[in-house]
Amino acid sequence: MSKRKGKQTLSAKKLMDRGLSLYKKGHWDQAEQAFSQAWKIEPENFSILAALAQVYGEMGVRNKAIELLEKALSLHGPSETLLGIMGQMATNMSMHDIGEKVWRMILAFNSEEPSYYENLAKALVEQEKFLDAIELLNDAIQRFPTNAGIWNSLGVVAQARQQLGEARVFYREAIRHDDKDYRFWSNLAAIEEDRNTVLAFSRNALELNPDCHETHLLLANLHFRQGFVAAAWDHWEHRLAPSRAQGQNTSFRFDLPSWQGEPLSEKTIMVSGEQGIG
Repeated sequence: MSKRKGKQTLSAKKLMDRGLSLYKKGHWDQAEQAFSQAWKIEPENFSILAALAQVYGEMGVRNKAIELLEKALSLHGPSETLLGIMGQMATNMSMHDIGEKVWRMILAFNSEEPSYYENLAKALVEQEKFLDAIELLNDAIQRFPTNAGIWNSLGVVAQARQQLGEARVFYREAIRHDDKDYRFWSNLAAIEEDRNTVLAFSRNALELNPDCHETHLLLANLHFRQGFVAAAWDHWEHRLAPSRAQGQNTSFRFDLPSWQGEPLSEKTIMVSGEQGIG
C-alpha cells in the first residue's frame, strides 16, 4: 500500500468513526456530512456506502438512500449484510411492501437467524397480512421454541388483531425466556389495564432502557388521563426524541424559545402543531 493511500484510508476511517458516533446520538445531518466526506475519499467502500444509505433512510431522503443501495448492489452484489441494511431501511421508512420482499430474500441466504422472521412478521403486520404473519411465526416457533423474540412477535400479531388475552400470554412467554429485553416489558405494559401493573411493568422496561420513548409516552398518557399532570410532563418530553420512528416526532420549529412554564404576564404564547401532519 502506498503512503498516500494509507493516509486516505486513515482519513476515511476517522470520518466514519465520527459519523457513527453522531449517528448513534441521532444527529443525522452531521453524520451525513461525515459519511459523505468519507465517501469522496473511498467511493467504492461498502461500509461507507451502507452507512450513508442508512443515514439517508433515517433522514427520509428516500431517493438518495435507494440510489446508494443500488450502487452497493452493483459493486458488491447481493449479500446478507447489504440486504439486512436494505430491509432495516425499508422498515424505518415504512416501505413495508419492499421490506417484505427484502426479508424474504434474506431468509433465502440464512434461514437460521430468528430475527429475520421477526422483521418479516413486522412487515406483514404493517400490511395487515395477519394470517401470513401467523403462519410464518408458527413455523418459526417450531424451529426456535425458546426464542423470546419470536414469542414477542406472536404477541404483536395478536395485539394487532385485538386479541389481547392471547397477546398477554405470548408477551409473558417472551419474558419467561428473556426478562432482560425492555421491549417485552414495554409491550406487556401497553395492554394491561390495572394502573399498578402498568407502572410496575413500565418501571421494568425503563430500568433496562431509560430511553424507551414509547414507554415514557405510555406513562405520560396514563398520568394525564388520571389527572397526575405534573408527573406526566417529564415523560411527555420524549414525544419529540429524534430516535423515535420516522414521522412520530415531527416538530415545526420557529425562531422562538420554548415555553418552560414561566409566567406569561405581558407575553404572548404561540401554539403550533407537532408529531405529524393531520
